[in-house]
Amino acid sequence: MAKKNGMYRFKTDDIVTEMSDVKITIKQINLSALRKSTLTNVKRISLRHNNYDSIYDVEESTMHKWEINYIKHEMCNYDRYWRGLKRANNYAYFILQRRTLEKIKAVYPHLSQECDRQLEALFARCPEYYERQEAITNYKNERVV
Repeated sequence: MAKKNGMYRFKTDDIVTEMSDVKITIKQINLSALRKSTLTNVKRISLRHNNYDSIYDVEESTMHKWEINYIKHEMCNYDRYWRGLKRANNYAYFILQRRTLEKIKAVYPHLSQECDRQLEALFARCPEYYERQEAITNYKNERVV
């Protein structure tokens, strides 16, 4: 994997296996700072799209979706890997999504339920993903031996 202009470019043809090895990093901040930063970001995006509805009177589940989105795009290296992927490679994208959501769950446990919901939706879109993941895991285990 090579880094160019802040984005990662994948060298190998087996991008799926390579994506399984990337390191997902997430900046950890306290929950009140996370909420404040998330709301500031959502407000900026809402105003840019001429959406003037109140963003402060939302359900907790909506806030958790926004927080996960903010973490993925502003507080971790998800975007750099995502931009480096070939859009047609769904398996690599699913691996990136899964690994990012699992890392968010580990760093911000209060978002676990929403991360699980997003993971279920992700797996529902690509049931073959399980088979491919099992093949990758077996391949990696064989390399280690």
